[in-house]
Amino acid sequence: MTLPADFAAPTYDERIRRTAPAASRPEFVWLDAYDPTLQRAWSLSLPHDLVDGRVVDGPAPEAPPNEGFRRMFAVDRGQDHRHRVASVYGVKDAATALEVAWDRLRLARTGNAHYRELLPLLQDIVSAPPDDRNPTRVWKTLTTVDTDKHDLVIPFLQDEAVYALPEDLPVDTVAWDVSVAMRILWLAHGGGLFEDTVACHDLARDALDLIRSTYSSWREVADGIVVGRALSTGRVDESCIAYVDQVALALNHPDSPWVRLPLHDVD
Repeated sequence: MTLPADFAAPTYDERIRRTAPAASRPEFVWLDAYDPTLQRAWSLSLPHDLVDGRVVDGPAPEAPPNEGFRRMFAVDRGQDHRHRVASVYGVKDAATALEVAWDRLRLARTGNAHYRELLPLLQDIVSAPPDDRNPTRVWKTLTTVDTDKHDLVIPFLQDEAVYALPEDLPVDTVAWDVSVAMRILWLAHGGGLFEDTVACHDLARDALDLIRSTYSSWREVADGIVVGRALSTGRVDESCIAYVDQVALALNHPDSPWVRLPLHDVD
């Protein structure tokens, strides 16, 4: 069941190009502690966890425990990072963080074969005008697809897809799994699970290599993350639309690595 289309609302492509007003943008922090390759690699943890003071060119620094009144009234960032990486990914130590992140990166390397197979059909669906996405069209489309692949097609048939998914679909959705792998390491480091970042560097470089071999620009990476997330949840809803705004922030914030550093080196 989908919500009626609001033709006055901005489409995905309009949302993804928007730059938030300076007053409402969170501060992005640069550590300047790594070479440009690793800065790009760590930026693949975007667009997750976009809060004020978010480190964008490296892992989250380990935050000291809050003391005094801050223990009662302020969020302990280190504890928050440990809670997130444990509750969402089951990670409680550095070894598990690396294991889970490598597993996610290996999953990313395989890509989404069913998505690639159905990409021409999916592209036709999202290219159709919103008022053509009626129940009859949905039913006719699903009759052409194997039942075991309906879950992949349904998000693109929803009314909300025009606001939550790109009109030109990415070649693959590997960016989603890569971003999750890098987020795991980002949170684990910020939670104090790693003594240093060296153990993360091989994975980070491999993650960037995979992204560069798949996409030609940060915009394509952003689209891959958005579509991959939608497929992982199996639906398009208001949370997906809100997520697009977070991706747009990572893509357009003047202090984002996705703005300062091109995805590919320029000769």
